[in-house]
Amino acid sequence: MLKLIQQEVYKLVQKRSTTIGLGLLAAVMAFFAAITKIYPNLLDAQGQFEGLYSAGIFLVFMLIAATSNITMMEFQSGMIRPLLYRKYSRTQVLISKWLVILGYSIILYVVSFIWSLILKLVLFNGTFALTSTLLTHLVQNLVAQWLTTWLLLSVVFLMTNAFKSSAVAVSVGIIGYFVTNVMATLLALFIARWSWLRFNPLNMMTLPMQLAGGLSEKMTQLSNTGLIIGNLVYIAIFLYLGLVLFKRRAV
Repeated sequence: MLKLIQQEVYKLVQKRSTTIGLGLLAAVMAFFAAITKIYPNLLDAQGQFEGLYSAGIFLVFMLIAATSNITMMEFQSGMIRPLLYRKYSRTQVLISKWLVILGYSIILYVVSFIWSLILKLVLFNGTFALTSTLLTHLVQNLVAQWLTTWLLLSVVFLMTNAFKSSAVAVSVGIIGYFVTNVMATLLALFIARWSWLRFNPLNMMTLPMQLAGGLSEKMTQLSNTGLIIGNLVYIAIFLYLGLVLFKRRAV
């Protein structure tokens, strides 16, 4: 299975979209940092730093696209048959893809964190201090964003195998991201009326907002620990369902 992982890593690294995406990510973050520096009354320097200079949405789009592509690649190219004719099972093939996207997502978030630190030190060194409290808060939010992003990615893995279309999977992932951010308050109203709705996956994706103080436990009716557990449970469920569909796909 190590060979499968190496092959997936090689294909991901060789794709031009990977290199271009990393370049655009760095450029987007630098752009928002520069705008914050030029117009300090328009954007808050510390707030932008805590938000990774607006990298969050770009990271989600990059990972959704990579997840959809890596799942469909062998089926679209016709290479799935010779791959399965070797000693590898479908389970091993898909797990190798999960692990590669897992590693890729960790790298992207770590790189974004390091780049945001560099931008802060270069452009805002005297604007606000890097206190231990600030860094702890930033890391907590970063981990929460990564976890909820993986909830989206698990749905993308599932949708790609369910509809055999990367376009549908990407659309579902992007819509899910925006719905959660735009309708969080409305969702809280429904949860207040029907408390059992607090266990739906969209509520689990409000974890970063709850940690940041945008939502309270009273609104989500779940503690931070409850939201973390809920994310992990749904990720496991969606990945398993995606695996079931992947094993049944015709080649």
